[in-house]
Amino acid sequence: MALPASLKMWAASRTLPCGTKIEVSGPADNAVLLIEDHGPYLHPGRDLDLSPQAFRRVAGPLAKGLVQVQYRLAPGATPSP
Repeated sequence: MALPASLKMWAASRTLPCGTKIEVSGPADNAVLLIEDHGPYLHPGRDLDLSPQAFRRVAGPLAKGLVQVQYRLAPGATPSP
């Protein structure tokens, strides 16, 4: 069974707790994502790790590698404990 698109688009954060909703703005589009995991830990200076579907949404369908984005708490969201 295929997952709904909303479950395929997530992010991992070093500092935000799991369950927090964020709005990510990239060069191609914006997306509201749920923090589902912790990380990235292998690359200092990187704050978020996006799922492949979320990356394509905010960076563009042909983008690869890294993209600079801005993020903030989604409207009405508060960090989960």
